[in-house]
Amino acid sequence: MEILLVEDHLPTATSVRDILRPYHQVTHACSCQQAFDQVAQRSFDIFIVDLHLPDGSGLEFCRQSGDDIELTKVLVLSGRCDTHSKVTALLAGADDYLTKPFAAAELRARLEALQRRGSFLHRQVICCGELCLEVEDHRLKKGDKTLRLTSLETRLLATLMEHHNRTLTRNQLLLALKKEDNTENSLQVLIKNLRRKLRCLGKAKVVETVYGVGYRFSSRYAKS
Repeated sequence: MEILLVEDHLPTATSVRDILRPYHQVTHACSCQQAFDQVAQRSFDIFIVDLHLPDGSGLEFCRQSGDDIELTKVLVLSGRCDTHSKVTALLAGADDYLTKPFAAAELRARLEALQRRGSFLHRQVICCGELCLEVEDHRLKKGDKTLRLTSLETRLLATLMEHHNRTLTRNQLLLALKKEDNTENSLQVLIKNLRRKLRCLGKAKVVETVYGVGYRFSSRYAKS
């Protein structure tokens, strides 16, 4: 596999390269800008990114790369082991999260798993109760009824359904949408439009507002 390692701590970068180079082609970048330069020149199968870089966040680099890395898997490599950091990174677009220090065997195993696993945004049909979301085609189905969703509506609903019955904060959802110009107001508009479409299927209640916190997808309202 072609792997881009975005890590400014040279001992860690050297360790990762030594572990992976017998099996993969590894390119190293020390900053977001160096990573952007590499992505402009070639494509990669997997990014291994640190959260904290000299000129920004590894996840911010992934978000700003946008459509150029739509099929690239992202493994976060971080010294932060708290649940909030992990959840935020995964909702922001990371496919996996590995804490430092790590074992060589675990790093290799996680990369192999990412290679096998396709991103849900490209292939998965997410079902909950009577609702099935065809993510790649932006279609929501209930029985023989089908609704077309926008790309942002699909990403929002997919995130909520993947974490059904869990409250997601507004900030977590904005990160999951991967758009720099998103604001709380734009999220509210998106939720309103999504509920309007869900109402056509008799399922407007599945997206619940948790006042002062965010939103959740309630599986009980997705059932018949």
